[in-house]
Amino acid sequence: DRPVVAYLAPRAAYAPLASPQDRLVELLDRLSIEVTDVVARDDDPGTARRLVAYWRARDRFVATGRGVRPTADVSAMLAQVREPLPSILRIGPDSRPAYDPLLRMTTSPARDDPTRARDLLDQLDRLQPSRPDASLAREALDRRRP
Repeated sequence: DRPVVAYLAPRAAYAPLASPQDRLVELLDRLSIEVTDVVARDDDPGTARRLVAYWRARDRFVATGRGVRPTADVSAMLAQVREPLPSILRIGPDSRPAYDPLLRMTTSPARDDPTRARDLLDQLDRLQPSRPDASLAREALDRRRP
């Protein structure tokens, strides 16, 4: 039904003019969603504030991710994200995309540098105290302590 789309689809998929990160940023820039499009006006005002904070954190997360160079070396990856991801959590404390990678990366430094891992877990616990994950990981790390 759409010969132009069918003809151009492989080029868009296999030889795109922009990287996936650039296309995502362009899409987010074009979207115009208001809080009232998602949250009813008579809902809890805290919900609207949390949603706005989450969107701001998401935008910062995407922008930060554009500068991160993937590597299998967890210490090198942690060095790239150790500062920006907690700052994203300060913007939007509900941001799992910033919290979860930091939590997972604590297992590697824990073997090499348990003090650094504990510091990171303490920081995560302060930034998202409602999530038990960092406290549980710190307790597990403390049980392994000689």
